[in-house]
This record gives sequence, structure tokens and C-alpha cells, in this order.
Amino acid sequence: MLALISVVSLILAGTEGDQQRRPEPTLLELAREHGGIDSATMGCGPSVPLDDIVRKADVIVYGTVIGVEARLSGDQRQVLTDYHIHTFTMLRMNSSMKQEPQQTPVFTARGGSVVVDGLNISQSVQHNSRRVALNVGDEVIVMGTVEKQMLMLSPVGVFNVSDGGVKANGTVKGLTNEGPGVPLDQFMARVLTLSTHN
Repeated sequence: MLALISVVSLILAGTEGDQQRRPEPTLLELAREHGGIDSATMGCGPSVPLDDIVRKADVIVYGTVIGVEARLSGDQRQVLTDYHIHTFTMLRMNSSMKQEPQQTPVFTARGGSVVVDGLNISQSVQHNSRRVALNVGDEVIVMGTVEKQMLMLSPVGVFNVSDGGVKANGTVKGLTNEGPGVPLDQFMARVLTLSTHN
């Protein structure tokens, strides 16, 4: 029994030492140390059914991108990009949200590029080789979830609208980012039907 106690105390001693490690450096600290920084986070998984995306969304908007601003998060550990969307149609606003619908809601995605103190800081966040990358003027349907008082976007929550067709940005079951896409009116009707059942 004495040997077992010795092993346990060694494990606990190692754990205590781990807790005393220096905290991970921020992106700005890394950029200062290396003269800039480029980082990437990649995830993968199966394609997601549209009804799962709609069910999880707190806000669904059809509109156009009128502003794009990248910034460091408050703790400087990630780059966030804010997308200002001029709303044509509010398709869903979760009743638990305590704010009035805005004509120009701001959706935030992880990743982007900023320059701080003359240093380039870039962070690419991808899921199945897709990332949120919208430009001013893009016509979109976006589906965001509230996290830490921000309306967050992921690649599967972005649908590009072009020539009356809707194309998936992320890997969404039954949708693609190629070809003419699903007719806009059919896609919006499907989203509204799914919204009322979730």
C-alpha cells in the first residue's frame, strides 16, 4: 500500500507544478516576439443538416453585408471579425433574446486579420476547409447563435445568395456551394417552416 501512495503523491506533485506554469502568451505578445503572427485552427466533421443549423440559431437574417471590421478579442487570444448586415428580412429572432430586432445586426466570426502596433496578426478558423469570409456587398442569409453576448457565426451558418440562388458556405447536407443553388424563395420558405417547428 505504501508504494501506491508514493505513486499518487508523485502524480499530484506533477499536477501542482503544471498549475504553476506561465499562462499561454496572447496573440499580441506572440506577434511582438516574432514580428507578426499567422495562426490557423482547423476542425472537421460530418455535414450538418439544415434543420440542426436552424434549430440552434438564435437569429436568422436575409440581408447584405455593409461593414466588415476585424479586431482582437478582449483577452487578445483570438481575432474576431464583425459583419454588419443590413436586414432585408428577419427570418428568426429567438424569443429568449432580450433586445429589439436591429436593422443592422452585427454577427461575429472567429478569425480574421488585424494590424496592431504595426504588427500583422492573422488567424484562420476553418471547419471542413471552410471559413467565414464575407465582403461588403455580399448578399447572404446568416444564422447566428448568442455566445457571451455576441451573435456568433460559423461557416455552416452562412449561405451566399447570388442570381436568385442560395449556396451553402459550410458543409450542409443537401446543399452545395457550386451550381445555381436552391431558389431563394424555396430556401426561405424551408427556413421559416423549420423555424416554426423548433
